[in-house]
Amino acid sequence: MKRLLFLIAATALLGLTACSKMLDAVAPRHAITTDKVGENDLGKLTSGVLYTMEGFVNSGWFDGDLMGENFTNGPGGGKVDDVTLMTPSTSFVESRWKNAFTSLRQVNELLASARSASASPTAENALKTGYFCRALIYFGLTTRWGAAPVLEKTTNEEVPLTQAEGLYAFMLSDLAEALKHPASKTGFFYVGDDAVNALMAKVYLWSGDAAKAAEYAEKVITSGSYAMEKTSEDLAKTWCFGTASKEIVFALANQRTDSQITLHTSVNDTDGSWNYRIPYPTAETPDVKDLFSSLFADVAGLKTGDIRKSVVESEAAKNRILKFPNGNDTMDQFVTNDNPLQSPLVVIRVSEMYLVKAEALGNTPEGHAALEAFLMNRYGMASVPATLSDKAWTDLLLDEYRREFYAEGHRWFDIKRLGRLDQLETLAGRDYLMRWPIPQGQIDLLKDKGAYPQNPGYTVTKP
Repeated sequence: MKRLLFLIAATALLGLTACSKMLDAVAPRHAITTDKVGENDLGKLTSGVLYTMEGFVNSGWFDGDLMGENFTNGPGGGKVDDVTLMTPSTSFVESRWKNAFTSLRQVNELLASARSASASPTAENALKTGYFCRALIYFGLTTRWGAAPVLEKTTNEEVPLTQAEGLYAFMLSDLAEALKHPASKTGFFYVGDDAVNALMAKVYLWSGDAAKAAEYAEKVITSGSYAMEKTSEDLAKTWCFGTASKEIVFALANQRTDSQITLHTSVNDTDGSWNYRIPYPTAETPDVKDLFSSLFADVAGLKTGDIRKSVVESEAAKNRILKFPNGNDTMDQFVTNDNPLQSPLVVIRVSEMYLVKAEALGNTPEGHAALEAFLMNRYGMASVPATLSDKAWTDLLLDEYRREFYAEGHRWFDIKRLGRLDQLETLAGRDYLMRWPIPQGQIDLLKDKGAYPQNPGYTVTKP
């Protein structure tokens, strides 16, 4: 019998406990058949799925920074070095995998319920939200593992791994389906066509279809709904409670009364316990590479006066990352955040679409023009040399990605997509680390059927 997770409140899915299967297996304490779902229930279930997605997005928020050499250890016990020691039994690898599939189960339940419901704006919104969220989950799986089982519905069957090419096709199919359903609510906290088009652009870019990536990025840029901020103060407000930033294409509201998601506590806490900081040498750590001095460095004739510098760092708060204002105005934070415990989780910004478009158009006059349109909003000037080697072009792109999305979990993924593994000193020739290992516990569950071969380079531990 199909089952629906019963919502106790509009913003939370309650009563979940893990059971023996790792994938999407969860055991709801209360369930009703999908044919009994009313419109009010479906609206609550949609809100509950967005609540669940907050946990999913937060769980891997800093992955790209940790693996991309953007952070060093802070005083709160963060362990940056651990990410270069991944094995099939590493706890954070297993936790990310399990989180993805428990989240996926709830999304699939939403889709099943919405398909069974009577036609209504609420059902249409549920379908749009469900297809988008499922694609977002698989985007996270594909860019980390390069392979995952495709689960289109809740199942206890053993589903073999699908490789990246098939996963991209699945995501694009889901996103195309999402575009068929109108949104019943507006605003960046809800899934609209622009959010779908933006994720479509990202999937196409990763899949290698540059023309489609540029096309869908352009749809978002020219929609008339967004604009890149041109001052440090306006940009900094993007991550504050109550923001109305025109940068945001899609965000998760994070308006919780408990279990708050607080990005600032990892990089910029007020009690001396933050986990990560911008790398720079100290008396205690003289060998640490100095990223603080180079991250937003001026480049004569090309990049001067980067408005992002004061949003991320300051000399007075050198060991903290200021990007997520914590409400403490004594540490060079020049914007006020009235409620840092409920700051939004910004998933997609329009600035990313400018960079996606430039990357997709490549080292061409069109690509250079697209990048210059981006640079104008961050420096007040734009000058890309007419002639660049392909390496110099990707150097330029990676530098802008790093500046733009520092502490937003992009760096490692951008390096991977652009094939510039030379930028990772800690990789030390271990290219296999660019695909995460399939969790050993998952392989053990299906060891008799061999449905989960390990990614190349990792040793499978025999039970």
